[in-house]
Amino acid sequence: MTVLIYAAACLAFCASFVLLHIVSHARQEIGRLWVAVSELGAPGLTDDMREQRVRQAALRALSGTGQLFLRIAGLVCATLAPVWLADAAGLVPAGAVAGFALRLDVAIATTVCAILLVAAYRHLSRPRS
Repeated sequence: MTVLIYAAACLAFCASFVLLHIVSHARQEIGRLWVAVSELGAPGLTDDMREQRVRQAALRALSGTGQLFLRIAGLVCATLAPVWLADAAGLVPAGAVAGFALRLDVAIATTVCAILLVAAYRHLSRPRS
């Protein structure tokens, strides 16, 4: 039963990772920062204009970081939900699932499966020509 609960947690992680668009949101925020930095070097800007743009970029960065943090918190909650539910139902203690997840062989197998899933997802989501 421990393996099933762990598998459910892994599937919840994968599903929420995709559904919450964590990678695309992080890339978007990095892109915004690059644009802000490149705008600062634009010729013809006064010091006041640069300062205003720095403030705006900082506020956007804080907002984007906060949104990313909330998405990651949602990811963690979604991942832990099957473990908490199984523990609350008395099926498997959460500590047993955590102990199973921390085994080296399980960590390696999970990493290999995750890499294969990402590769398959990328392959299947490519536009066909």
